[in-house]
Amino acid sequence: MTALKKQHKEELKSKYINRELSWLKFNDRVLLEAQNIENPLYERVKFLSIAGSNLDEFFMVRVAGLYSQIKQEVDSLSSDGLTPEEQMDEVVLETKKLLKKQNKIFIQLIMELKKNNINLVKPVNLNTKDKKKLLEIFKEEIYPLLTPSAIDPAHPFPFIINQGRAIVMKLRKKNKKRILNSIIVIPKALSRFIEIESSKNHKKFVILDDVISFFC
Repeated sequence: MTALKKQHKEELKSKYINRELSWLKFNDRVLLEAQNIENPLYERVKFLSIAGSNLDEFFMVRVAGLYSQIKQEVDSLSSDGLTPEEQMDEVVLETKKLLKKQNKIFIQLIMELKKNNINLVKPVNLNTKDKKKLLEIFKEEIYPLLTPSAIDPAHPFPFIINQGRAIVMKLRKKNKKRILNSIIVIPKALSRFIEIESSKNHKKFVILDDVISFFC
């Protein structure tokens, strides 16, 4: 890059704000609300959820657009003088910082929920009574809606809707050595969190994905 071009890009960067990086800054402000101890605890959890959902949509739309420009070798600059590749590099860098902060806030909120007798637990850590109850829920409400699909050259990869979730597993028939790669697309009709115990002073939840992995 010539000195003149470099100077021009620096001038543009000083005058304009990149819209992709600006959006990430906005989502960072949403995360600040999740950190704000003056907000009610449940509201902070909602803000964290909103930030995660926003980031999913950002990658589906805005980052996908950048990726398309890179694939098509578009060389036009953004208003602040960045190429699509440079924008993508900046977006990846800022997203890593955002995710690190998001994960830190998630851990903080889990601890604060626990102090308020609201626990998010793994199925393996449940007592015998709760495991039995969870197994009944799995058999009656979850298992009938699950359809494992093989992943191999003979089977097309299943369609996963936007913001959909899936679990990839290795399956093996009893007394057989052959291992099959499989994917289970999680139906959106199923609630993400399953309440396994509830009383006036205590609540206990497990994550649907963990339940499927535990019993399948």
